[in-house]
Amino acid sequence: MGAALSRCDDACAHLLGAEEGEMRIPPRRQRLEDQLWEMYLDDERWRGRVTLPQMNLNTQEILWEILEGTLTAQRAATLVTGAELRVIVQIGDSYQWGLVELIMERRPPLPEACEIIDLLLQAGAPDVTAGDPSSLKHAITRGKYDVATVMLRHVNQNSPNLLRLHLLHVVARENHDIQPAVKLAMVSSLVELHPGQLLERDRNHRLPIHEFCRHPLSSEAAQEGLIDLLVRDGDRYTLNTTDRAGATPLQLAASDLNASGLLRGLLRHGANLWSAGVPRSSRLGRVEWMQRVVDAHLAYLRHNLLRLVRRSLNRALQPLWSIRAATDNGILREIKMKIAGYMCNAIPLYLPAPLRHRISKITRLFITAALERTTAGPQGAC
Repeated sequence: MGAALSRCDDACAHLLGAEEGEMRIPPRRQRLEDQLWEMYLDDERWRGRVTLPQMNLNTQEILWEILEGTLTAQRAATLVTGAELRVIVQIGDSYQWGLVELIMERRPPLPEACEIIDLLLQAGAPDVTAGDPSSLKHAITRGKYDVATVMLRHVNQNSPNLLRLHLLHVVARENHDIQPAVKLAMVSSLVELHPGQLLERDRNHRLPIHEFCRHPLSSEAAQEGLIDLLVRDGDRYTLNTTDRAGATPLQLAASDLNASGLLRGLLRHGANLWSAGVPRSSRLGRVEWMQRVVDAHLAYLRHNLLRLVRRSLNRALQPLWSIRAATDNGILREIKMKIAGYMCNAIPLYLPAPLRHRISKITRLFITAALERTTAGPQGAC
């Protein structure tokens, strides 16, 4: 009933203006502008600085119900047909928002905001990766990950705008109060959409891995899981690459006292201490962050070395477990003794490869050598 009366007000005002030969702002349009000002600016300096474009009745209804807080997904579904979904509202000198942004920024939020935004995007609302800032970047910057997740369903992975948005950098830098698991899920969604985002550099020549090491997640488990994700879907070379200031991810992580999970993840995947500038020998010349790297590396070795060696041995010796003759002739015992003797020596700690790969390679080489020496007959034998 109220909506019908409002439409009647608008029609009467339009007719009166036509009869008097002058342009009149319909009463409802004025109320829309006033309510936009109250909700999004609420500053007397900006009163009268809201500009509404010409729009049809369905679009006015959507906008009105957004502001009133009464718009539901069911109601939106009946209004989107014929609505001008690309309408832009100028708010002050800074904001040019469409219907999606107006819903996203409404305080308090609409109960069915995500469902309504999904409907608008399906019906032809503007590309969420276009604009400066884009709707998608705006949502992530504001920490509205539920809205951003909806938007990602409507993003083409081949969108020319996607890579220039640096969305992973934004996730790392902003909204440190968001739960680590939620941030990790957003990173996973973005990487799944386009893994190439992992290799995008910002103006400081930083990759996303640099930025996440500068701004660690608040959970050690999430930090380690994040490195797994960034390295698995990116490229291992990013572990040791530098930003414009010459810092590697390992160096940036070690500069934060609450980044133990990052250090473990980086070292486990093969981050190079030399590339980070850590001296090789004594503690002399090491600053605090360098010592944290060395301590983390030694802790990693203490907890993982035996397990990695055991796993590597089992895999390398697998073909021999079913060869009874090998056991009968003492070949297996000989191999174990030679490998055990070798393992008593120090394993190089700084080689630029994950420790598990180095151990596996060493084990294969020595098993091959032991087999050749043990199975070789006497000198000159046929």
